[in-house]
Amino acid sequence: MPCPSGLTGGDLVAALLECGLEEDDALAGWSPFLSPSELESVVGTAPCQREALRHVRAAAREMHGRALPYLLKRVGDLGFAKKDLDLHSAFLWIRDAADVVCHVDLSKIAEALASDTHYRRTSSRPTPPRAC
Repeated sequence: MPCPSGLTGGDLVAALLECGLEEDDALAGWSPFLSPSELESVVGTAPCQREALRHVRAAAREMHGRALPYLLKRVGDLGFAKKDLDLHSAFLWIRDAADVVCHVDLSKIAEALASDTHYRRTSSRPTPPRAC
C-alpha cells in the first residue's frame, strides 16, 4: 500500500509489528478500516507508546484465547452456526462498525467538565503532548 507521505508500506508494517500486530494482519487487516493518515501516525509514536500497544494487544490476545471456547459453545447453544466464520464476522463488526456508547451521570461530573482548564483545550493545540 503506497503512502501519500512518502513512507513505504514496509515502514508501516514494521511499526505495526512493533505495536504487536501479527505479520498477516499488520497492514492488510487494518488498512480497509483506517485512513492512510491514521495508519501513518503509528510510525510517529514513541517507543514506549508502541510497547504499551504491544502489551495491551498481548493481554487481549491471551484473554481472547481463554474466552473463545466458552463463547463458541454459547453461540452454538443459542442456535447459531458453530463455525468460527459467524463469530469472526461478529467480532469484526464490533471492532470496526459498532458505536461506542459511554454512559455518564452529568449531574455528578458537569461541574468538573465546565471548570476544566486542561483537557478541553488539548484538542485545539497544534501538536498534542507526547505521552512519554
